[in-house]
Amino acid sequence: MDRAKRPKLLALGRVADAQLVKIAAALRAMPDLELHSRKPMQTERRRLWDRIGVSSDVCGHSVEHISFASVLPVLAETDAWKMAMLALYRKRPCTSDDPYLLVIYGDEVTPGNVLRQDDAMKFMAWYATLAEFPPELTCHTCMWVPLAVATSQEAKTIPGGLGNVTRVLLRHMFLQDRICEEGVILQLDCRTYRFHFFCQDVHL
Repeated sequence: MDRAKRPKLLALGRVADAQLVKIAAALRAMPDLELHSRKPMQTERRRLWDRIGVSSDVCGHSVEHISFASVLPVLAETDAWKMAMLALYRKRPCTSDDPYLLVIYGDEVTPGNVLRQDDAMKFMAWYATLAEFPPELTCHTCMWVPLAVATSQEAKTIPGGLGNVTRVLLRHMFLQDRICEEGVILQLDCRTYRFHFFCQDVHL
């Protein structure tokens, strides 16, 4: 590691110089980690977006968002979602006539210093979870599915604003992905399950 960079890392992380050297050596020893380039991470991000991302027209504006039917199988590969969905199904299997219920939220967020907020950084985020999940699950951010993000400035230029974007998200879920009638197929513990969903509430 470049000696000139160590004081900066030490100041940021309060890590001893000797420890920084050990950390750098351990990272370089990882055969699948390319420290000289961000390209592998960018490539994986593009691949993931190709799996779960879609673009919808909102009154002439192209809005990128996540397909719930595509992202759920990806989430189900994690232990938290796999166990949650299995527990839910074992407690009450769902059908198209008796689906699980989605709760969708939309919040405006301003990142950065709360004492000196920069309105130019404001953005709107849409996310969802299942009404059947108990509070001990929904208290964790990993159990909320991010659906879309738009800057507040961008949202103001869309006719109908936030409500129109929300309408497009719902239309994609229920008219294109048909997550209620056709459901979403998940592979859990070497078995195939079909989950059906309907929207219970939308909070903006």
